[in-house]
Amino acid sequence: MIIALALLAVGAAPAAAATCPYQARCGSITVPLDHSGATPGTLPLGYAVLPATGPKTGTIFFLSGGPGESAVIYTSEIRKAFGPLRKTQDIVMVDQRGTGRSGATSCEESRSAAACAKKLGAKRAFLTTAETARDLDDLRVALGLEKITPLGVSYGTKVAGEYARRFPDRTASVILDSTVGVDAIDFDALSGIAAMPRILREVCADGPCAGTVKDAGAALYAAVKRVRDTKVVAHLGGEKIRVGEGEVFLVLRGSDFDPVMRADLPAALASLAHGDAAPFVHLFGRGSADGFRALRRFSLQSDDGGYSTSRFLATACLEARLPWSPSSAISTRKAATKAYLAQLGSRPYAPFKPSLVSKVGVWEDCRKWPATPAPEPPPATTPDVPVLVISGRDDIRTPLEGAEAVAAAFPHATLLTVPHVGHSVLTTDEDGCALAGAAAFLAGQPVAPCATKPTVPAGAYYPAVFSGGPAKAAEATVAAIRHDVEAAKGGRTINRTFGVAGLRGGSAIARRGALELRKVSQFTGLRVSGKVSAAGNGTLTLSGKREGTVVLRAFKAQSFRPR
Repeated sequence: MIIALALLAVGAAPAAAATCPYQARCGSITVPLDHSGATPGTLPLGYAVLPATGPKTGTIFFLSGGPGESAVIYTSEIRKAFGPLRKTQDIVMVDQRGTGRSGATSCEESRSAAACAKKLGAKRAFLTTAETARDLDDLRVALGLEKITPLGVSYGTKVAGEYARRFPDRTASVILDSTVGVDAIDFDALSGIAAMPRILREVCADGPCAGTVKDAGAALYAAVKRVRDTKVVAHLGGEKIRVGEGEVFLVLRGSDFDPVMRADLPAALASLAHGDAAPFVHLFGRGSADGFRALRRFSLQSDDGGYSTSRFLATACLEARLPWSPSSAISTRKAATKAYLAQLGSRPYAPFKPSLVSKVGVWEDCRKWPATPAPEPPPATTPDVPVLVISGRDDIRTPLEGAEAVAAAFPHATLLTVPHVGHSVLTTDEDGCALAGAAAFLAGQPVAPCATKPTVPAGAYYPAVFSGGPAKAAEATVAAIRHDVEAAKGGRTINRTFGVAGLRGGSAIARRGALELRKVSQFTGLRVSGKVSAAGNGTLTLSGKREGTVVLRAFKAQSFRPR
């Protein structure tokens, strides 16, 4: 089955639009199925154009990720988000072949990858990056453009890079956001796994985490070893939930789209390493057992007009880094996989088991994909065109290390790294620094570095059993609840009432900075109740393993450092 977290996607796709998006003009051209002419047939290529809002100096072709995502469905979002770029650029939202308005084939009712391949028929050999790049040039000609700037996000950067290599004289410049190279796609996440310890350390360096977690990278290794060697469970919503190695891997992979989850991961992993799963489950579900169970539900992606399973499989099974050749017989692939893993060894997958990682990639589906000729490789020569490479430092899907390598391969590339941002930087960097950098790049001006702040400071590690006195226990509980309230707000200034669940029981209500705690259990066997004003004043009652009354005066959560 296809697992969503394996995709190099822009994000969760909105519902597909049947009509042309607001303020855009839409169209479609016909492109050859096979640009070499050896195989007959054609495909439609749908697009939507957002006109420049000021004097036009160029045209951007926007390429979304996946592979398999439509772009036209994002037109409204891009119209609002890309204001700085639209001042001088037309933006053409291109549905890559086999997606959205460009001849998508639905595999929603197909129960296997093999059935999806059968439905595609001969078309499956031509849903490739190379043919997609040639489609872009067909569209360039149809729109009467001398040159274009391909702007790719995630897998879209592979298409943009390939276009620049095949058509350098028709490329004005290139913008690569969350970058992959033009070589085989790393769907087995090895580059992301290698980057995880660095990312966790950088996340933890901001906020209370820094004073409570010695080494967030080491905490990851210790947590995986703990859940592999022993049964680690947490109670959530009256249900006992076991946390395993697979949950750790999937949550880490998904965290590059969730800055709030990312902020709490280092401390949660430190707790998990001590056999305490409650913080890990809490940060994922924020008190929802249904949310944690959703992590374990794997299903074939539905084709809703915004995402095409068939395009994903057809491209991935030819262009992913696989243990076998796409043209090999299916019967030989099991042995090829075994030999590949034996040769590679376990080190590149550490701290995870190779068998686990391979199951959440594309190997299981592609192993039964019919033998298909491998697509032609991209030209080896890197074009001498202006390139802007944008990378979120917290991106696990397409990590910074890969972006640095891609930038180094171009003669004239600018690398813009954005702190505290994960995947799909241009649409998730709320400070707007990346967009400002892209606008400056297109204008031929210097690109200023980014100093983006975290959405929420990295949370503190708290032991399961508190060893200090009642006052410190009460302060720690208030600090933890305040952090969860900020997490629920997503770092935004919101004055409405918030309710949050206690880590091990109870709940709290937040109103305009004030808190009301109702038997909140942050530590095992200890409950805290009472009210705290926005200024940090209040009276709290402790019950359970420690009893008593604690009076707070101007308590600041960030001043607390658990021992």
